[in-house]
Amino acid sequence: MGHSSLVEDPGLSRLPPWPQLLEERETRLQALRRALVEGEQSGVAGPLDLEKIKKQARESAGLPPS
Repeated sequence: MGHSSLVEDPGLSRLPPWPQLLEERETRLQALRRALVEGEQSGVAGPLDLEKIKKQARESAGLPPS
């Protein structure tokens, strides 16, 4: 067998170039940071009624009440 090179790997040749991958990653991280700040600034969510949440989930799934 001959020498194997990463460049010759057909799977790797279909990947976008590194700068594009890094730019996409940074774009996703910025969006995540903005969403986190929005969530923090939206205030306190208040108490959660877990029984109500479970009931609504069962109803939306078409399941009988527990």
